[in-house]
Amino acid sequence: MKKTKESPATPSPRYRAERSDRYLRKELIAQIEEELGGGCVVTYFGNGGFIDSPDVGCFVESLAWFDRRGKELLIILETPGGDPQVVRNWVEIARERFKRLIVAVPGRAKSAGTLLCLAADEVWAGPGSEFGPIDPQVPVPFQGQVVRVSAIQFLQELGVLEPHPDLKQIQANRDLVALRQNYTPPGLVSKVMLSLRATYDMAIDYLYRYHLREVQPAIKRAAQAFELANFLTMIEPPQRASRDRVYLHSDYISPKALSQRGMKIKYYRFREELWKLIYQLYAHYQVALGESPNCVIFESRDLLYTRPA
Repeated sequence: MKKTKESPATPSPRYRAERSDRYLRKELIAQIEEELGGGCVVTYFGNGGFIDSPDVGCFVESLAWFDRRGKELLIILETPGGDPQVVRNWVEIARERFKRLIVAVPGRAKSAGTLLCLAADEVWAGPGSEFGPIDPQVPVPFQGQVVRVSAIQFLQELGVLEPHPDLKQIQANRDLVALRQNYTPPGLVSKVMLSLRATYDMAIDYLYRYHLREVQPAIKRAAQAFELANFLTMIEPPQRASRDRVYLHSDYISPKALSQRGMKIKYYRFREELWKLIYQLYAHYQVALGESPNCVIFESRDLLYTRPA
């Protein structure tokens, strides 16, 4: 993990020139914070980068320098997913320091990224925003390697869960089929079921305590939380099937589909000033990682952390 400390209060012209990209991003973050009236941290996971255990420390230190305790925190998030337990730590850390949490998704917030959104008071999205099912990706030993597979698909392939009727028309994951036909390590099914249950419970807890807390009465809030959790973990009852229904872990879920199910998603048009700032910042990371996409970045006005994916 690489930590970049800030320069002296008045950096030299050469110092600034050599780090021009960092200063441009820093200025954009400052503008976003001014519009927001709170803190802003970027968590950008390039291709091949997943939310993992080292990212707890990165997140803690990214917030350590904030002098805006008690106000809003905006997390600008780009991730294909990762470890739900790391997300749990992030939520506890952010909620301890800030009264209000917002997650902005200019690109992808898949899997564990979508789970993080459930703990936010509000989610910001725009053209190109993408969410996904939150059933955990479970590491499974297979043919001398470890492959990550969807918990739901794994249990369906092994016959532990009954697949939905529509799934019969979808080509099965070849790794899962081979795994079923060859060898399933002892205790693996129980581990996968426990992992799925833990993620499901987290989703309901976050929705009820944070994202939907303004929904009254409480019984209505609980019903909405269960409906969203069922949809996002792909265990929505077959009779509720719709064209927005998701079947595979890699499926795309639109902001509109989540909004229709009760999530508080503020949708920005591309030309709206605040979203232009957020998307411009997002574009800087895409360009900066163009030659080395397998990288993870945590960045605020005060600190920059990077690690290999």
